[in-house]
Amino acid sequence: MKLVIAGGWDARVEENVSYHKELETLAFEEFKFKQSSIKFIRSFDDKEKEKLIATARVVLYTPSNEHFGIVPLEAMAHRTPVIAVNNGGPKETIVDGKTGFLCESNAQTWSERVLDLAQDLKKAESMGIEGRKRVEGSFSFSEFREKLHKAVTSAKASHSSRRWTVGISLAVIFSFVGCIYCLLP
Repeated sequence: MKLVIAGGWDARVEENVSYHKELETLAFEEFKFKQSSIKFIRSFDDKEKEKLIATARVVLYTPSNEHFGIVPLEAMAHRTPVIAVNNGGPKETIVDGKTGFLCESNAQTWSERVLDLAQDLKKAESMGIEGRKRVEGSFSFSEFREKLHKAVTSAKASHSSRRWTVGISLAVIFSFVGCIYCLLP
């Protein structure tokens, strides 16, 4: 098994440069991993991202307090289970123990979850299937359309002001715009 660490990269951003160097130092000098067992992909296009997600055994989503985060949904759309931090957006998208795992920020828990899925391919496959169902049932365009219709209808029924209804409609559209993504391959 190979660990692929992929993420956005901009050599002009000092934080990107120093963080990448720190990860390489940890992997190859402190933990003594073989160069062949870890691959760093600093930048990639959408097609490469799709391939990475679709071929992964599991996606590790590490940002803390991310507002929503589309990556877990993209992974689940590809039937790839997700291990993510137990805060922010992943709490809304991942069903712990069913579509992936939500973990506190400690290496022991994360490594246990990764090993669990690496050693139990049936569990990983089942979580992937459940993740796909979750995306289709809660985050698809048709689900978005239904939620938007209910929100607008409810706003219209409770307030007669056309201007207020239009304002609410726009707010709902902008709040859900992150869900309009071609997630399903």
